[in-house]
Amino acid sequence: IPRSNIISVMAIDPSGVAARNRRGPGQWQQFSNYGAQSVDIAAPGTLVLGIPSDGRIDCGDGTSFAAPMVTAAVALVWAQHPDWDYQTVRRAILETARPAEALRGKCVTEGVLDIEAALNWRPQ
Repeated sequence: IPRSNIISVMAIDPSGVAARNRRGPGQWQQFSNYGAQSVDIAAPGTLVLGIPSDGRIDCGDGTSFAAPMVTAAVALVWAQHPDWDYQTVRRAILETARPAEALRGKCVTEGVLDIEAALNWRPQ
């Protein structure tokens, strides 16, 4: 979606590649979206710990886990810098992505969300 206020997110698994989940013994299925020009950044989306509605701890998979991590990072950066506009907050998130070899050609930043770096980023 060509909008300047959107950050498109792909999920990665713990090894840092496009997210996949196990479908059986030795069978893995990639499930994350990706795109060198259409997806901006990656965030964890496989084996993410959570608390389902029944209150037990469980692991889950999906881009629905990765996108909220980026959303939380946006909220944290904007809370720390309420005077920044959305373009500056977006730059802080994308320009501080931690490069990952496995993400070459998979997303615009070719990197993974780095919340600490985004919080420490300053516009130039």
